[in-house]
Amino acid sequence: MHTTSSFVGAVLVPALIAISFDVRAAPTGSREREPPERQDSRALINDAIAEYDAHHFEEARALFRRAHELDPSARTWRGIGMRRSSCTTT
Repeated sequence: MHTTSSFVGAVLVPALIAISFDVRAAPTGSREREPPERQDSRALINDAIAEYDAHHFEEARALFRRAHELDPSARTWRGIGMRRSSCTTT
């Protein structure tokens, strides 16, 4: 029983302390702390996805391009590169 209590004291207690610091350090409302251009870009990406799902491919690409101008990312590159043929059947 002495081995178990030393294990708890040596490993679990510091682990619990580390986890508590991680939880407290996590930002609350992370979107509120984002720069305005990133918020705008996210909104454009969401609109572009909706247009793509509605099969409005040219509108979707235009929105992805605008989002890419504000905040370039792999997500916007992927959206720009998606083709209408990827969702149609032959």
